[in-house]
Amino acid sequence: MQQSVPISTVTGGGWTECFREGFDGDDISAVADVLANCPGADLMMACSPTGSDTLTLLAQASRADVTFEAGTGNVTNNANGVEWYFNDSYSWGFAPGGESVSRSSCDVASSQGDLRMCIHTGGGFIEDGYRCGNNFVNGDPTWERIIFAANAAPSQPVPALPFWVLGLLCAGLAGLVGSRLRRRA
Repeated sequence: MQQSVPISTVTGGGWTECFREGFDGDDISAVADVLANCPGADLMMACSPTGSDTLTLLAQASRADVTFEAGTGNVTNNANGVEWYFNDSYSWGFAPGGESVSRSSCDVASSQGDLRMCIHTGGGFIEDGYRCGNNFVNGDPTWERIIFAANAAPSQPVPALPFWVLGLLCAGLAGLVGSRLRRRA
């Protein structure tokens, strides 16, 4: 979890922006579409004033941790020093590691409030609001939520040769070298 990080530092570190939307909810997005547009093993949630080159608050962890299904209660999943929660019909966000949340539907807890982020969700969609640190931004077009994904791994793994094939290649190479040495003698 970090504060006041230039976007260029994030993108220079191998992260790709895959979602950006104002907290005013004018462009309602399906959570499934957002996640489909954000490939990669790791996700980062961030927020900032609209158009800023610096992120006010961000946190990142593995995709599984950032989208840890927490239902509608105050359950969180601690990963990378952050408490994560997600439900596509309630809220999605994070709090400082070791801190509890008070979801109603978004986290309204005040302890270390400057290190909390929450997005309202409902019916599988991202809705307007709710907070970027201590900035409560319901319906506020001057603040935006941003998601980054780590550069995705190749869709097809690089094939590895079985050991027996490597053995045959080595034996063939040894035979070739041996025959060359005999010809010189």
